Amino acid sequence: MVSSLPKATLAIIETVREKTGKGIKIETVPNLPVGLAKTKIAREGMDFHTIFLGESYTSLAGYLVAHECGHILRFFAAPESERKVPISNERTRRIAFAQIQKELSVLKAMIPPPALTELVEMWYHGLIHQLTSQPADVMIERWLHSEYPDLRNLQRKALDLIHKQTIPALDSKVAKMTPRTIYIASMAANYAFF
Repeated sequence: MVSSLPKATLAIIETVREKTGKGIKIETVPNLPVGLAKTKIAREGMDFHTIFLGESYTSLAGYLVAHECGHILRFFAAPESERKVPISNERTRRIAFAQIQKELSVLKAMIPPPALTELVEMWYHGLIHQLTSQPADVMIERWLHSEYPDLRNLQRKALDLIHKQTIPALDSKVAKMTPRTIYIASMAANYAFF
């Protein structure tokens, strides 16, 4: 449950309303597949953009909502004809799996099939998230830091948490159990972000 939000976050929400003509609805969810928060941008016929917050991260809601509003504002700042949303489908999934097939065949000897299937899904969605969100995340972090100093303390706590969650991926055991193609791309994206 999200209690009150900082004035800076409320001001950003109002900017979203002014720029997009739609309000913000905040929902807490038990788990998110990736990240601390996620946004569903309102399409035609929808009255609200929805920001989903992981239940465990509601203490950071003031920052997370502001950050997700940054994604909405960046999307609507683009001319309508240039607004694109990345998607994945069965075709992109097959292409991705084909690229790591040799690496997966080696891992099959070390990881039981159900666990490997779960890991492959996590790698696939995690890497898509990194490649499509992190470049915008960098710009949003700069914007928040520069324009909303009242949010810096929450921003720092959230970034420290994300960093702490990322550090275990540097373990050599994780590197050995991850297809090199995915591991290198993921670590490069994390390095650029931090």
